[in-house]
Amino acid sequence: MSNTKYYIFYTIIFVVFAVVISYTNSRLDVAIYINSQNSVFFDYFFKYSTYLGHGLIIGVLALYLIFTNKKYFYITVFSSLLTTLIVRFLKIYVNAPRPISYFKSVCPTDYDFHFVEGVKIASQHSFPSGHTATAFLFFFLLSFFYAQKRYFLQFVFFFLALIVAYSRLYLFQHFFIDVAVGALIGVISAIISVFFVSKILKNIKENGFIKIH
Repeated sequence: MSNTKYYIFYTIIFVVFAVVISYTNSRLDVAIYINSQNSVFFDYFFKYSTYLGHGLIIGVLALYLIFTNKKYFYITVFSSLLTTLIVRFLKIYVNAPRPISYFKSVCPTDYDFHFVEGVKIASQHSFPSGHTATAFLFFFLLSFFYAQKRYFLQFVFFFLALIVAYSRLYLFQHFFIDVAVGALIGVISAIISVFFVSKILKNIKENGFIKIH
């Protein structure tokens, strides 16, 4: 993974930051601070930029790769399935309330939160953030496929993933810990998939079948 070490490094820094924020500040204080930084521009910007974390974007990448690079196609499909399974399992198992439910029942507040018009606010299955996991997976794959050893482009891809993570906070859909774990899931799933698919394809190429030991 040395070819994508910059993207991985940026992600680790973000995750550590998010975890520190989560455990040194109350959820209410963080939510109020982020929510208070609203503007008409940010409402529109994050309302649409959050779609960079939609599962459809992985489908578009896979559709392109199936015609251009079969190995990358297999990595994309496998990592997407792995990410989806992990996220879905944790969402159901943890069943954490989303911010709107949390601040109504678990930690009631009189603060008048700002909501973005046209955005449907979910109430359950907050942990982890699926959009963040998808975004960090997608942009890791782009870094691995097209930006190996190019630190600036990897930073650009990371920053785009970061925008999605922040959009989930801004749109009042998740907490910091949700996006931190989502980012980890996306990147770890991608790394596992790269090694797994590469080994499988190598065995097929060398032996004509998959070795089972």
